[in-house]
Formats: sequence, C-alpha cells, structure tokens
Amino acid sequence: KTPPTINSFTTSAGPYIPGGTITLSATATDDKSISKVDFYNWGSLINTDVSFPYSYVHTFTSSYATENRFWAIAYDNCGDTATAATIIINTLLPKCNDGIQNGSETGIDCGGSSCVACAVTCAIPTSLSASVSGSTVTLSWIGVAALYHLEIENTVTNQTVFSGYATSPSAINLVDGNYRFKVKSKCGYVFSDWSVYGYFTISPYHYYCYPPANLSHSISGNTVSISWTGTAPQYHLEIKNISTNAIIVSNLNASSPYIINLSDGNYSFRVKSICGSLYSDWCDWISFYVHTSVPVCYTPTSLSSSINYDQVHLSWYGNASQYQVEIEDAHTYYNIVSVYTNNSYLNTTLNHGDYRWRVRCVCYGTFSEWSSWNTFTTLDWPPSPPPVAPCYPPHHLYSSVDHGKVSMAWSGSATEYDLEVNHMETQETNSYKLLGTDHMSMNMGHGSYQFKVKCHCGSATSAWSETSSFIVTSDDAGSGGGGSSCEVPGQLSSTRVDQKTKITWSGNAAAYNIELNQLSGGDKSVQLDVNEAEYNTTLTDGTFQFRVNSQCGAGHSDWSPWFYFTVGAGLKSGTQSVDPTCPQINWLNIIYTTDTSIAVNWSPSSAIGEYTLEIESEFSAIHYSYKTSGVKDTIIRLGGLTPNTQYKISLQSACGDDRYGDLLSLESNTLAKYIQYPGKTECTVPSGTSVKTISPTSAAFNWLAVSRGKTYSIDISSQEGTAAYQQTKVLDNILEYQSTDLIPGGSYIFKVKAACTYANGVYSMPIKFTMPTSTSNTVLGLESRSAPSPISFNIFPNPTHSILNLRFEGSIDEIKKIQLTNINGQLLFDQNKSLLNNSISIALDHYSPGIYFIKVVSNQTQVVKKVVIE
Repeated sequence: KTPPTINSFTTSAGPYIPGGTITLSATATDDKSISKVDFYNWGSLINTDVSFPYSYVHTFTSSYATENRFWAIAYDNCGDTATAATIIINTLLPKCNDGIQNGSETGIDCGGSSCVACAVTCAIPTSLSASVSGSTVTLSWIGVAALYHLEIENTVTNQTVFSGYATSPSAINLVDGNYRFKVKSKCGYVFSDWSVYGYFTISPYHYYCYPPANLSHSISGNTVSISWTGTAPQYHLEIKNISTNAIIVSNLNASSPYIINLSDGNYSFRVKSICGSLYSDWCDWISFYVHTSVPVCYTPTSLSSSINYDQVHLSWYGNASQYQVEIEDAHTYYNIVSVYTNNSYLNTTLNHGDYRWRVRCVCYGTFSEWSSWNTFTTLDWPPSPPPVAPCYPPHHLYSSVDHGKVSMAWSGSATEYDLEVNHMETQETNSYKLLGTDHMSMNMGHGSYQFKVKCHCGSATSAWSETSSFIVTSDDAGSGGGGSSCEVPGQLSSTRVDQKTKITWSGNAAAYNIELNQLSGGDKSVQLDVNEAEYNTTLTDGTFQFRVNSQCGAGHSDWSPWFYFTVGAGLKSGTQSVDPTCPQINWLNIIYTTDTSIAVNWSPSSAIGEYTLEIESEFSAIHYSYKTSGVKDTIIRLGGLTPNTQYKISLQSACGDDRYGDLLSLESNTLAKYIQYPGKTECTVPSGTSVKTISPTSAAFNWLAVSRGKTYSIDISSQEGTAAYQQTKVLDNILEYQSTDLIPGGSYIFKVKAACTYANGVYSMPIKFTMPTSTSNTVLGLESRSAPSPISFNIFPNPTHSILNLRFEGSIDEIKKIQLTNINGQLLFDQNKSLLNNSISIALDHYSPGIYFIKVVSNQTQVVKKVVIE
C-alpha cells in the first residue's frame, strides 16, 4: 500500500565527453522491499538493476555531442513506483585534446580530419609461445598494443576454432589435436600485419578421469574372471544379481582381472575409474550367467496376442532370462520375425495379413521345446479423417444503451454470425445474419431484451453463446419517462453463485418496491419493500423476471421494465457469478515458459484461502482447456501445452461459501510472445543456466546455446550485505565462464543474455547463490570424497516437473536422513527417520525451476546427487 521512495539520484562528475562514460546512481527505500530500479535516457530504458546498490555505467555516443536526459524509476514488490527528477547532461564536441578517440579520429587525439596524424605505428606482435596443461593452453606474445586479434587453427582439419579479440596471455580449453595460432595488433582503427604462426599440441594423454574400456568376462564353473583396461590408479567394481536386483559386490579398490566365485544365477557388472578426487562415468552394465549343471528348461505357456490394427502385442508365461520368438505367414509359412528378447512379451508392427507365432525359452545356452503355434490377424490402419477445425461459440457478449440506441458486441474468430434478439415481454424474436462484423447497433423501443450469437465456420456452425440481457427504459427510448416525478430505477442486473442470487439496480429513492416472479421450473413469486438498491435471496433452478419502482413519500414512480435471468442450468459450465465482497486478485504474472509449459504467479491475499485457475487455447485446431480449483499456493506450473499456440489464463479468488471474486485474465495477445516459437528476428533467453561453487572464491557458470546466438553477455553482482561487486563480460559463442575473485560466504546474483544474428535478447531469470566459507562446503567437495559411498540409489525422473522418486538398491537399514536443498544451501525437505521400504517420493510442485541437491545420509557416510526442476 506504501509506494517506494527514491532518496537520491546522482551522476558522476564531468567533464562529459563524447565516447566517455557516466555513472548513474540511485538509492531507494520501501516499507517492504525494492524489486528493481530502471534507468532511462530520453524515455528509452537503458538498464535494469535488481540489486543494491542501484547503478549503471552509461557510455555516451562517441561520434558527436549529445544532450542526455536521465531519470530513474524504482519498483517495489507490490508493483508501485517512484520516479526521480530528470538530470540533463550535455556532452562536449570532440576535441583533439580530450584524451578519447572520438569523432573522425583514428587514434587517441590523433588522425582523422582535424587532428595531427598518429605518430605511433602498429607493430606486429613477436615472441609467440604456448603453454599446455591438460586441455588448457595459455597463449602469450610481446607487443605494445592494448588489444590484439587472435586466430587459432586446427592444422589437421584446417578449420579455424577461434577468431576474436584477446590480450596476452590468453587461456582457452581445446579438444585433443594439433594447432597453430597467429596474432595481430589493434591500434585504434588500425591493425598491424599478422605475426608468424606459433604451434602447439593438446595431448590425448592429458590428465582426465576416463571410463574403463574393453570390459570382458570368462566363466569356469562357479569361478568368474572380470577384466578391463584403463589408466586410472583405482577402480570401483559393482556386481549385481539380476533376479533380486541386489548389489552383491561393491569393491572400491578392484583391479583387473577380478576373480570371484558365484553361485548359479544371472548377474551383471559395471566399473568406473577413480582418479584421486575425480570419478569417471560408470560403464554400461555387462550381463553374464553362472551355472554348474544344466537346468530344466521349461516350454513357455499361456500364449496370448493383442492386436490393434497393425500393432501387435504378444505375451506368454515363463521363468527364463531370455526367449526366442518366431512369427510366420500363416499361409506360406514364410518366416517374418525371429528375435531374442529378455522380456516375456514382444511388441511389433506387421502389415495386414494372417500370421502364426511360437516361443521357446533360452536357458544358459540350451533351449526348451517350442510352444505350439498360435495364430492372429492384423488389419490395415484406418486412414485418418481430414482434421476439422472446431467452431466455438462467441464469448465476451457486451451491450450498451444510449437514448434508445443499442449497441451489441461480442468476441469470436468467425467471419459470419447469426444474431437473435428477443423482446422478453412480447416474446418477439428478431434474427439477423452478419458478415464480416462482430457487432451491431439499432434503435429499439422500451422493454427488456436478451440476445445471443453463434458462429459460422465454413460448413460448420457453433452452438449458441450464452444470452446477455439489457433494458431500454422510457428515457432511453425517447418517450419522456414515466407518469410520475419519481425517478424510475435503472441499470437492473443480477449476480449468482449456484442458487444464491443478488439483484441490484440504480436509483436515488429512499425505498423501493420489488416484484420477482419465477417463469419456469417453479412458481416462486415475491413482492416486498426494501430500503436499499439491492436484494439477496436463494432461488431454485429456473428462469426469473423482476422489476422495481421507486417510493417517493406517498407517491411512486412507474415500474421499470422486466429484467430476466436464469439460475442453475442456464449458467455456462465453469463460470461463476461475482461476489463484490470477495477480494479480487491485483495482478497475474508469467514467470517461466518453455515451448510446452508455463508457470504463473499472482498477488496473495490473507483474505483469500483458495484460487480457481483455467488455461484455454485460442484460435487452435485442437482445443485445449484445463481448469483446477482449490489451489492454495500463489504459483502454479502447467505442462503438456502445444508449441506455437496462443493461450488465455484466467484466475479467480475463492473466499469460501461459494463466494468468488472478479476474474483476472491474461489474454491471448499477451501470451503469444511467450508461447510461440522464436521468429527469425527474435533472440530467446538462454535456458539451462546453472551455478556451481568450486572453492570459497571460485564459481563456474553454464548455460545452453540460443538459436542464432553469436555472443553471450554475463552479469555477476553482489547482493545486499556483501561487499560491492559487479562483473560483466561478453563471450564469443562460449557457453561457460568461471569467476575466481568472489568472497567466501558472499551472496551474489548471476544472469546471462544472448546477442543473435538479427536481434539482441534479454537477461535470463537471475540465479541467487552464496559462496561457501570453506572448501568442505563446496558442491565439488560434496561430490568428490576420498571414496565412493556404499549407498546406492537412483533418482527419476531427472529433470522433473512435479515429483521426484528415489529407489534404493540393496539394504537400506542404515539410511537415517533424506534432505533436499537448493543451490544456496537452503534446506527445503528433511526426513529424519529410517525408511520403511526401498523407495520414497517427494512432491516438488511448490518449488521454482532451477538446480537442487538431494542428500542421503547413513551412519557412516552420505551421498549427494543433483536434481533439475523444470
């Protein structure tokens, strides 16, 4: 309720020179909190700062003198604003002694049309050298320029892998291979010639933790020998019983070959490398079986087939680990399918025809007898009928009356409409056909009316819309009013929630007479006097009419025309009448979108316990509508949407006792830019942004590529309570960055935006993160312990939207705690008790999209895994 206050808005001192910079600073306070400060120049937004202190470094146009008009607007989290006074700054004309390269100058205060020629030549860089460490090469050279142009080329493929501006020394990560590089100096607008080439090689043997290779096994009786190759000093081996899914071996210091005696059964194994504090990925599971005697191999039974046109599902019963299935043409006995499968079913697609099939078990290299032949028939898949676009009824009916002239309008996507207008007293109905218009105006006489509309969509016709009522009074119709000096009530209306009805009107009398009659569905009739311009009652389903006259002392006005309304079945499904005593929602906002999902939030209110939300597609061949009630949070994420489709989101507050507030909607033209695929001239926001702390002073930042993205601008700034810090950098087609000068325990914000071929994008949603105070608290420290934990569990799905499942392998007796934290270390879920089964599910609906960590703790150790919520 209290807007923010801008306490000061200042600029840095002059002189102000074309091509120079000026720092704009604003301080703002609010009784809650400030959400952002926008900086403007001549009405154009030049920067948005979401963290204290609020400032922006602006660069003046370098080629000519300008007049600048700066101001700032502060926003609080309720949407209120405060605007600072305008500051006018004029830059001076370019001069040959201002210390800046501007105007036509080719150097700093030299060259061009008015200054002396630049005396300094642009020297070619010399002494090129390269220092390689793993996949990182540091390139250096000697020169006098402030900036250089660097090119790196792969000498095998002759492809240029880097071309851009750099300083000496410059470090870059490259894949294994042979390279050469060259450099030229940049002196103002002048470049030197290229230097000679420098050569270097990225070795395929640089330090990296590679997964083991060449996994194999040999079996002699109950003795199994497992082997692999690799360069790691240590390996982690796991052996699993396929039948029980239990890990029977988890050896942290296994060596190749690894020999073990196993009882008869089906097994699988996998290996990963341990390189000090680094782990490789696991190899894929390798299956094998142990048997000392030939078991009885039983023939499969209970064969069945399920056919859906050309889709075939065959199933049977058996206890083998593998089966062989054969399918033949039932007339020619020509073999169509002969496959091995580890499942007791087979799904396939076959052309129209008659077939027969059989199956047998595969038991440790031996086979059972074939089952008997079973037959089935497939059909051609029926052709899909041509899609027919749905024809929806018009909506948003509206009417206005001005001295007997009535205007009726509606919303719809058709080019032809049918309109029906019904005079309620005489039951006279007039019909009209309208081409190319969604409104109609006409002069009408005294009385109560209802109108409805339907669409014509080619050969299809929609249902009728809801009816909308209006009244033409005597004054409106030009008849001179009623026969009494007492004013006839006007603006009759009704609002309804289920059977609870409120009828209202306008007038200036101290008392009124009401007459209310039920025309269908019952015989209710009410006549009474009231002292206010409203009447509340509970009605059964049916159609009603009511009229009112004013009481003025001993006299009264003429009766108003009858007003008609329907309770119950006459209401459109899903709509609610509005109770003005239920607080309405102040704002509805989009906070996150993808091609198939959207997240919205809205203003909370202590007086509102629940909300009803509906999303509906517009102008789409496939109609989509989703409605949910009883929402208690102020944020919701909806998935399963169709790309390149426009939607409308509507939200309504629910105050209990069937009372609802006003409906608040985001129309389709507002949502179109969020849901549509990006056009050629659009530059989307980078997705997949993440922050990973490496040490108390270092953090790594990553994001995904943007279509047609050429460069990426990152912004890292400190939050309130942390020493002032601001780092911005433009990266040429690089999707990662590492900062090494952060403060232990400091809080920061990271965001990134793209510059594309045809346009510039906007910043991503900021990620807030806090640096650890010691190395043991970093994410790397949690993931890189001296030895892997014996706790083994899987998380799925990952990434996820609404729920996370944990499934544990082997014994879980020692697991005591499961926790979920965000990237800032904030604890969001904590189960401090032993598990009762091998799985657990965690609801994530109320968490924002981003990176989280799931931690499982036992008596001896703990395991941390990363979770991504979309």
